[in-house]
Amino acid sequence: MPYGASSMHRADLVQVLTRNVPQRYTTHYNKKLLFYDEATNDAGDVTHLVLHFEDGSMEDADVLIGADGIRSTVRGCMYDRAHKKDCGSDVEKERCARCKGAAPTWDGVVAYRTLVDTEKLRKLNPEHEAFRSTLCFAGKGRHVVTYPVSHGSFINMVGYDTFPGREGSQYEGRWSQAVTKEEMAKVYEGWEHELHQLFDCMDTPVRWVLNVVDGLPFCVTERVALLGDSMHAMESHLGSGAGQSIESAYILGRLLAHRLMTVERIPEILRIYQSIRLPYGHTIVRRAQETGKHCEFDAPGEFDGRECPDERERLEALGKKLAGQWSWQWREKFDDQWEVAEWSLEQFLHVEAQKAQARLLTSVGGYCP
Repeated sequence: MPYGASSMHRADLVQVLTRNVPQRYTTHYNKKLLFYDEATNDAGDVTHLVLHFEDGSMEDADVLIGADGIRSTVRGCMYDRAHKKDCGSDVEKERCARCKGAAPTWDGVVAYRTLVDTEKLRKLNPEHEAFRSTLCFAGKGRHVVTYPVSHGSFINMVGYDTFPGREGSQYEGRWSQAVTKEEMAKVYEGWEHELHQLFDCMDTPVRWVLNVVDGLPFCVTERVALLGDSMHAMESHLGSGAGQSIESAYILGRLLAHRLMTVERIPEILRIYQSIRLPYGHTIVRRAQETGKHCEFDAPGEFDGRECPDERERLEALGKKLAGQWSWQWREKFDDQWEVAEWSLEQFLHVEAQKAQARLLTSVGGYCP
């Protein structure tokens, strides 16, 4: 990475963002959405949304953004309504070729997440490489990634354990739970001494079952849009899930705040957002999956970890391929996506103006070519 990676802890980032929310905005806490309804006029057009909460309260809204995670209530309601409207009752939503992608699936990977106290590690090994750089301990079907966070006060550590053949299945059981240090260490038994020094200094790890949302055919309907994990929950091998959420929020926020934005134009605004961010999110989901396979010697056509005469050359080639998996993060210009979004909005407004002019000319008996 040309300029190095940020070591900002996720909790610190959230604090920075929340501290800078303008005070004029109204914020409600402890509100769990159950479902939403679409209010329509006599012509059948959606005029506003009605949100129904667990505490019995209801709120009207012009637009609803479902940034409510991988178990998104908004996504579930969106696809329930769309399936009932467009697909009928002959096929269950879970078996519908179009709508079944709304359900998260297990990618066959379990991740152990924890923090390592750098002071403890420094007493054990003051020269440990984890203080200075990002490390990846790689093995067949497993790997561990570490990197400093919070100005070096801690080392973030994530260990991955892949179960072949389980990709795309439904995981039965809890998606996350605290486990013993011994459980995590046993998964990597016999690995480098430096790795087990990290295990000796880590906090209680949490085991996460990595589920994904991949291949949604749509992420907007009328005045409702999905954002973040509700739209493209992904494996964490590129560390890009939160970043993609922020990028989507940037595009959507600028579209909704555009000087020519009106309530009547919300559906088209959301369609522009979908046309740019949904396919891009799909791409990053798959890149993350590919990166995980590269780290565990399981990428098709690449070195698979078995001994061979040209092992060193194949390892070097794999390393270059792995580095290439990250290069899009500094090669691609995010502002290009906003330029496409703004151009799409201008084109829509131009066509809208032409239609309005045609209606005006027709109403006064003028000629409309």
